[in-house]
Amino acid sequence: MLRPILLLLILVVGCGPAAEIPAGAEAPDGTVRVPGGRFLMGTDSTDLPQIMERFGITRIEMLLPELPQHLIEVDEFFLDQTDVTNAQFFQFVQSNPQWSRTAADAARHNGRYLEHWSPEGPRETDLDRPVTYVTWYAAKGYCEWLGRRLPTEAEWEYAAGGGDPSRIFPWGTSPPSNDVVTWSGSGREEPDPVASHPPNALALYDMAGNVWKFLADVWRDSYHEPQLSGLPPPDTRAVDTRYVVRGGSYGASAVNMRIRYRDSHRANDAREMVGFRCASSNSTEEATVYAFEFRPVAESGPA
Repeated sequence: MLRPILLLLILVVGCGPAAEIPAGAEAPDGTVRVPGGRFLMGTDSTDLPQIMERFGITRIEMLLPELPQHLIEVDEFFLDQTDVTNAQFFQFVQSNPQWSRTAADAARHNGRYLEHWSPEGPRETDLDRPVTYVTWYAAKGYCEWLGRRLPTEAEWEYAAGGGDPSRIFPWGTSPPSNDVVTWSGSGREEPDPVASHPPNALALYDMAGNVWKFLADVWRDSYHEPQLSGLPPPDTRAVDTRYVVRGGSYGASAVNMRIRYRDSHRANDAREMVGFRCASSNSTEEATVYAFEFRPVAESGPA
């Protein structure tokens, strides 16, 4: 049986090389190898009524960015096993004083950059918590310091599912609970230390909850529009340029924990609930333009 579905075409744009990792190399310290593969990204429009009923959603608009579902292929890559912590980001700041709280370009943040740190750095009790109050620029700078990059949205969704397309959440299909995720039901007023809950099938921690994660992609309202990964905003000082964030946070609801849920955040908007992690791969290119077109694809299973 054939059904129309979106097929991915990939155009790579030179946007500055990232460190190349030889094929077959061991995963860098603190990262997990994510094998390449094909998967259906996004949500089938016929599933929207069921999702709305299950999660008590009254406005379909919040799910429309997940459309249309499309077939995509991801090359092998490496992803940080946890979100970047305050301790790790402090090392970055010490090595790169231009990214300190007082020296960071004031035109590229909202005045709240690293506001939870003292002049000496993060509190000792926060060292193992994910760094927040950072901008997209700072996240990108940190990853580049390590010879890495921010993950693309496609890589994120693929890795969060752990290779199992039947999963609704990184842990499976059961609703969020305090033993598997830090979310609004946990009653937290700040993130938990990283890896406070069991990892997903790929041994990746906190792929949902705790803090939202900045990704490489400039925000687009749906998958009908080309996705732009790793590119700076058209105006690099525009505070309203938005990037994709994924994963939900300690204050987010159950629907935000879903693997396919999409949201966005301004590049300059340092906030308490947004952090990041890094990725790397064999590719020396950072930026990818995803262009989609409809083609018939055979369904698996009996006709």
